[in-house]
Amino acid sequence: MKRAILIFALVVGLAGALASGSVLAAGNEGYEICSKVSGSGSTVGCANKERDKNTLEDNLTGALGTAFMLVGALAVVMIIFGGIQYTTSGGDSSKTANAKRIIAYSIVGLAVALLGSAVVYFVVGNVI
Repeated sequence: MKRAILIFALVVGLAGALASGSVLAAGNEGYEICSKVSGSGSTVGCANKERDKNTLEDNLTGALGTAFMLVGALAVVMIIFGGIQYTTSGGDSSKTANAKRIIAYSIVGLAVALLGSAVVYFVVGNVI
């Protein structure tokens, strides 16, 4: 039952993260973000003035960045949870083994999230 709740929460969180990237991107349309600095003639706050709307690259990196951040945060929470279980195991070998397994899988999940985000940013930056 706990496993089903965890999977459900993960799926809902990822879906929300992906949807929030699109919603936040849509909210910035039509606004001028560039302002002139008095007397200098330069612009402040303009990373790329050529494009007015968010592109696929912006939406993809924003949504996946949020998703990887949530997965990384969940992995850290699970590492802490496993550490608490390990601390409170009281010498029971089955509880200690379960806590070690939680910590190990959480570290693997954190590594996958970090490597996945690096791959996504590399591919988006070089291919798209």
